[in-house]
This record gives sequence, C-alpha cells and structure tokens, in this order.
Amino acid sequence: MTHARPIRRRTAALALVALGAALALLPGTAAAKQAPAGAWFGWGTKFRVDANGAPKVTFVAYVAEDGTPIRVLASKETDLACDELGNGSITYDGVAGTAAFDGASYLACQLPSWEEATSEIGYDLPDTGECMVCATGGAPIWGDMAVTPALGVSGTMPIIDASDAGIRLSVETTGATAHSRLDIDRVLGTTSINTYRSSNWDIATSPLAHTVVGMEGDGIVAIADYFNWLDYLTGTWRPWFKSVVEGAKVGSWEEETTSPQKGTVTGRQYELGVDGGELYIGYSPDSGDFFQGTLGPGGIEPGCKGL
Repeated sequence: MTHARPIRRRTAALALVALGAALALLPGTAAAKQAPAGAWFGWGTKFRVDANGAPKVTFVAYVAEDGTPIRVLASKETDLACDELGNGSITYDGVAGTAAFDGASYLACQLPSWEEATSEIGYDLPDTGECMVCATGGAPIWGDMAVTPALGVSGTMPIIDASDAGIRLSVETTGATAHSRLDIDRVLGTTSINTYRSSNWDIATSPLAHTVVGMEGDGIVAIADYFNWLDYLTGTWRPWFKSVVEGAKVGSWEEETTSPQKGTVTGRQYELGVDGGELYIGYSPDSGDFFQGTLGPGGIEPGCKGL
C-alpha cells in the first residue's frame, strides 16, 4: 500500500529571505545571484562501490545554462554519510564494483537541501515554496542502474528512494524477467505519481543489466558526460537520446544484449521537493520492500527548468 508522505514546508521562508538580504549588505558577504533565464537547476545522487570495496554515495548540485552548447555554470559534489541498517548484510566487491543485497538490509542517508546546496554554489533556486513545479521535457531528469535482481524473487524492489524529494527508482521483477521503473511525483507528497518503465530483460541471461529512463535527451547526455555519470553504458545511447528523446518524450534504454532495447512514451509535468530529506538505497519505507540481488553503479538525477 502506498501512503501519502508529509512535505517539509518552508515555514520560515520570509524570515530567511530577509536574513539573506541583510547578510548581502555586510562587507565580504557574497549574495547568491539569479541564473540566466531558462537555466536548468538540478541535483544527482549516485551509488557505486569503490576499488577498496567500500560503498560511496555522492550528492551533486548544479546549475546549467540551456543552449548550444549546454554549459554547467556551477556545481558541487558532496560525499554522503550513510548507515547500513536492517537484519541482514550487504557484501561489497571492489574488483567488480558491485554490492550484493540479501533482501534484509539497506543504506540510509540524509539528502541535503537542494535549495541550500544551490545557494552554496552561488545561485538562487526559484522561490516556488516547498517544491519546484517542472514542465515536461524542460530539463534533464532520469534514473539509471546496473542491476541483477535475485532469480526467483518477484515484486517491486526499491533501488533508490528519495520520496521526500518526489522521485524513486526501482526494479520490477517476475523472478525470471525484469524491467526498471522510475516514479516521479506529479503532485509532491501524494499518490499522484508519473511512472515510466524500461523494456523487459531476462535475468538469467543478462547479468548486471544497464538501464536509463528519463526525459530531455540532449540534457541527459550533456549532464551525464560532464559528471561522468553514465560511463558504464556501452551502447550507442548518446545519439539516440539526443535525436529521439525530445519535447514531452520520456526515453528508456536497456542494454543487456548487443542490441539495446529502447522506446519512448509521453511524459507529464512533475514536482520536486527542495528541502532534502531521507534517502534509502535498497529499501522503501512506504512499501516496506527491500532489494535482493546485485547492484552496480547507478542513481537518480532530478532537474527542473528555472522561471
């Protein structure tokens, strides 16, 4: 059962604005500036296992100027401190760069405030209240994963849950076949959700399938290449996203064979929370479900176009 989630509201917004204005007048204090019209505001959180066999979860906030070429104006990466919780264990393989989840344990992290992180890199997030209302295809937003769900285990397995921010990535499996699923809140903190899926793959013959589901194709390529986020993909995904995933389209790319499976559906407007919150890897507090299987690199990258 899906439950409505509380939204962290900015009850002190006016006071903070006044305080920021006062601080801007002090000597040596740099005030955040407005981004160019139509700029992209975004953040990403990525999971990987480093060569020492340790999990690494990073958070990146960025501001980019939409144009030809697309330019990242400012960004900052932060390593998140995460706790391993649950009644089981997670086994990390530094050589393969993977983590094996036993279906009883997960990582819990604190997601930074998008609003504060954007201010720290020198820009003001558009003041729209507790969320950003985002037009379909206005900015890159996606979820990506390298995953092998456990054979014989069926259901919806959460990969990354950032419900406080309005986005979740999971894998739906029959125990024999699977596909990735990206959920983005149409209305933040409610059961009004946009759901997008990749094509199916066969688990037994496709170890560590690689999938990407998202919109604004040329932006996905530009931002992913700038931060080296999708370097584990091996197919010709770049020209396909650039040429096909335009406007209101959401594209899905899945490469578990030499012939990647791809397709598009129509996207919808969405809302993203700006105040941070809880971040879970391998678990969803709403459903109580765990992930069982193997994870490689992957993450979520929510973005929105400025006013």
